[in-house]
Amino acid sequence: MNSSKGNNKSNNNKKIQNVDLQEKPIAKNKIILIAIALLIVRVLLTLLPSHKIDIGFLKWEVSYLGNNPLKNFTTDIHFVYGPVYAFFLWISGAIVKAFTLPDLAQEFIIKIWAVLFDFIAAAFIYLIGKKYNKIRLGMGLAIFYVLNPAIVFNSSVWGQFDGITAALFIGVIYFFNIKRSNIALFVYAVAALTKPQAIALFPLVAILYFKDFPWAKFSEYFKTKDKNIIKPALKSSFLKLGTGFLGCLLIYTGLILPLYKETPFYSMREIEVYSKDMKSISQGKQINASSTAEDKFSTSNLMDGKYGVFDTYWASKRNSLQWLALDLGSSMEVGSVILNWGFEYAKGYSVQVSDDSSKWTTVYSMSNGDGKDDNIPLKSVKARYVKVEMEKRPFPYGLVNIDENSGDIKKAAFKAIDFYYWLVHHYSSSLDDYPFATANAFNLWTILGKQMVDDRTPSLFGITYGTWGYIFLYCIVWLLASVLLLVKRKSALALYFSAFILTTGIFLFASRVHERYLLPAIIMAIVCIIWDKRMWIPAILTTAACLTNEWYVYYVQNKNPDAPWLAPDDPISLAAAWVTLLVMVGAIGYLIMLIRKKDKKPQKAGIGVRKK
Repeated sequence: MNSSKGNNKSNNNKKIQNVDLQEKPIAKNKIILIAIALLIVRVLLTLLPSHKIDIGFLKWEVSYLGNNPLKNFTTDIHFVYGPVYAFFLWISGAIVKAFTLPDLAQEFIIKIWAVLFDFIAAAFIYLIGKKYNKIRLGMGLAIFYVLNPAIVFNSSVWGQFDGITAALFIGVIYFFNIKRSNIALFVYAVAALTKPQAIALFPLVAILYFKDFPWAKFSEYFKTKDKNIIKPALKSSFLKLGTGFLGCLLIYTGLILPLYKETPFYSMREIEVYSKDMKSISQGKQINASSTAEDKFSTSNLMDGKYGVFDTYWASKRNSLQWLALDLGSSMEVGSVILNWGFEYAKGYSVQVSDDSSKWTTVYSMSNGDGKDDNIPLKSVKARYVKVEMEKRPFPYGLVNIDENSGDIKKAAFKAIDFYYWLVHHYSSSLDDYPFATANAFNLWTILGKQMVDDRTPSLFGITYGTWGYIFLYCIVWLLASVLLLVKRKSALALYFSAFILTTGIFLFASRVHERYLLPAIIMAIVCIIWDKRMWIPAILTTAACLTNEWYVYYVQNKNPDAPWLAPDDPISLAAAWVTLLVMVGAIGYLIMLIRKKDKKPQKAGIGVRKK
């Protein structure tokens, strides 16, 4: 009896002790007051001068969306961002038009979206701290994030929206953390529709989404063949997969459909014909086409001498077989034909010549075109007419060829391909704007002196810089992060630290990235401080490297907008790049330590365990 009383007293003491260990929550009114004060500071900072080039483009896009249908946006304007941000610009356009706002107010309307998402990201930091009974630390880190100079500079000053990406990324991790895997998947879908940088988190999303499937039940079934085991396991698995797939499909359709416009079958920026002695014999000559998508995509664009991604081009209607025919005026010696393709190129095409535009002779054919500029030398060719006949588009468009005689089912199949491949096509064409190993991003390629060097250039073992970047990314960063997640399945620190490695890795190793792409790594490092104070070091160093990259490019481009690219040997660029590389080296060492470290005891609030 006395022993029973003693045990009850001991249990009561433990309960009291556990209650004492729980941090007292911060009053809601205090949180609201802090948020309002911080928001006022961030709003006032939006009055600082914006990045001249970017804010100029954004104001132009806002003005367009205020006066034109959303559906024409991505065809009339070369919009380089994801569709999610287009909706924020669309709302901004409606506000600007309704109130006829001056320039400074327009800039504020553009900037405020990313500022608000900085606060959403901070809210996630606070919630994570609260989940692990570190409420005040979580609040302090949330405030640190909102006032972080790299974060502030990106949204409040520059006018960019990388803070939206960062908020969505931390949201993905948080919802996996609290066992809401389908919600996490849906947030990831929105992130992917915001910026192609979302590919950084793909291995994490894949592992965390599938890790909670009843794999033990499947294994047990293969041993016992007991249908009572496999049926509920299959039901729950298919239910999760079905709802996840359907949800992502609805998100994609809902966000793409308002912007969607059928892509042209083929597009070309310029076509040039040269004589044997390399003199142009095509300039000013008549050129005809089998079709033209719209008046603004006429064949006259093929002779205007404009090659840039923001310049004019010819585009065809929706028919797999299209042609362009150039009349040289009289029979001439043709030495070469140069084709400067647009975003919609022909994988299969031929060059034909004729003296009467009736009987054609094929002098060149291509079955595996890649969309790069084609310089086609011709031997012993004399003709008046030169024709380019386009026959097949690249994958996946080339899976279905259609013409005016195609049936409804075939046309519907092609329409489905065109719609659901739209985002990949959009991002691919955007990334082609700056096909460089690095485009002002202070990363590994800066250290190697590859600023503004085409990433398709062959290097070691004949492998291009772009391919080497993805080899480093997949074989080092993705592999190590995946191992960490699989080995430390119940470690929240491992979860957020793997996200830090992934977001830092894509900036450091991938080609075609910009100065702002390191920003999402900052929030991941900050969250890791909840478990390990040593993470202040990478958090501060990553902030310093990101801020230096942002500020220096901002300073140089605002000073001289006509010279936007930094020198390959710029000392500030190199210093910041080395800092980021050292952070990655240290992070890999820390990751290996986490993998090897034995857990002393299971975490009370590990991944997916919610406090009651």
